[in-house]
Amino acid sequence: MEVQEEKWDWESKYKGAKKKILRSSSWLGNTPIDGSHCKLVVEKLDGIWDSEIVVGKEFEFTIGCGDSRLEGLLERCLMTMNKEEEALLKLDEVSLVVTLLDFSSPEEPVYNYDLETNIKKSIEHKEKGVEHFRNNRIIKAYSRFKRAIRLLIFAHKTEEKVLPLYIIVCNNIALCHLKLNRPEDGIIVSSKVLEYDPRNVKALLRRSACYNTVRDFEKAHADLVKVLEIEPNNFQAKEMMPPLEADLRDMHKRYKNMVMKMFNTS
Repeated sequence: MEVQEEKWDWESKYKGAKKKILRSSSWLGNTPIDGSHCKLVVEKLDGIWDSEIVVGKEFEFTIGCGDSRLEGLLERCLMTMNKEEEALLKLDEVSLVVTLLDFSSPEEPVYNYDLETNIKKSIEHKEKGVEHFRNNRIIKAYSRFKRAIRLLIFAHKTEEKVLPLYIIVCNNIALCHLKLNRPEDGIIVSSKVLEYDPRNVKALLRRSACYNTVRDFEKAHADLVKVLEIEPNNFQAKEMMPPLEADLRDMHKRYKNMVMKMFNTS
């Protein structure tokens, strides 16, 4: 499928998703929202899709339940489409022609959820994320944890009932960042946890590992020291400490040699 960049009718604010309308719709109602159950058909597909799509066969898709980046981009596009609209979508490097056959709105939009519903839905996403993580589907796990966090933010994360779950999910997200080699993001998320719970051992361990990855050995060491103050027999911290201390000694030695060379007058 050949696409012309200048003729897209819509582009995602954060890039990655674009839409070109091929057949407009006379539908004057609302477009899908988070939680909408959509019926659609893909007429053409160019590229590698990371879940099962059969070209020409109707399938169902619920916005807010996508487990991958591509499914997340598809959700953004569907939320701009009218019923019976046909569009060419460009999702990262994948192009597809989609017709939104029909959709049903959720009984209640996310922003109207009460506290208990927010917590219940967040737990569902968190548990699905844990399942994905255990099966080494890290990107899908990350997607589920992010959905849980968004719901918890709607529920006001500092609420007494919400904060413990918020901390658990943030720690899971930090671990995903570490596995996906995004240590800077892992540091940010772990630091958020430590703002609310400065003695959270999981957050300290994950932030230490992230600092170690970016070679900020002093901060990595400081976090491990704090873990061992809280839990003197913590196996993971005791295992991480010797190689980290070796890296620190090597760093200090190289710094000392560099300073000596700078002031060497010979």
